Amino acid sequence: MTKADMARPADQALVNDAPAGHRPAGFDPSRVTDHLRNISGKVLEPIIKDAADRFYEQALHSAEDYLRENLDWNITSHISMLERENQRMRTELYEVDRAIGGVLMGHVARLETITRLDAAAAKHSELLYQVSRKYDGETRHQTALRYLRDRDSDGNPQGGDGTEHNDV
Repeated sequence: MTKADMARPADQALVNDAPAGHRPAGFDPSRVTDHLRNISGKVLEPIIKDAADRFYEQALHSAEDYLRENLDWNITSHISMLERENQRMRTELYEVDRAIGGVLMGHVARLETITRLDAAAAKHSELLYQVSRKYDGETRHQTALRYLRDRDSDGNPQGGDGTEHNDV
C-alpha cells in the first residue's frame, strides 16, 4: 500500500461528507483525490524540500559557528594555560639551576681553598722535615721557627744567593 492509497479513504470521507448541494453534477470524488495528490507532488514537495534544505543549511551553519567559537575559545584558553604553565616551570627551573649553580660555585671555591691549603701544608711539612735535630722540649715546628728567627736576626733577610725572597 502506498502513501497515496493510505490517504485515499480520508480524502474520500471528506468529499463524501460534503453536503449534497455542494457537489457539482457528475462529480467524481476519486478524480479530486488524484488531483490533490498530483498538486501536492508538484507544488508542496518542492516547497517542503526547499524548507528542509534551508533548515539543514541553517542548522549546519549554526553548528559550525558554535563549534568554531567554542573550539577557538577552548584552544586559545588551553594555549594560554600551557604558556603560563611553561613560564612557571621555566621560573622554577631557573631557581633550581641558580641554587645548584650557587652550591656548585661554593663547592668549587671550597675545593680551591682546600687545594691551596693542601699545597701550603705540603710546603710546611717540607720545611719541618728539613730540621734534622730539634731542641729538647720543642717540636720540629718550634725548632724550624727558631732557626728562621735566628737567621733573620742576623740582619740578613736575603737568601743564600743574595736575593730577597717573599715566598710564604
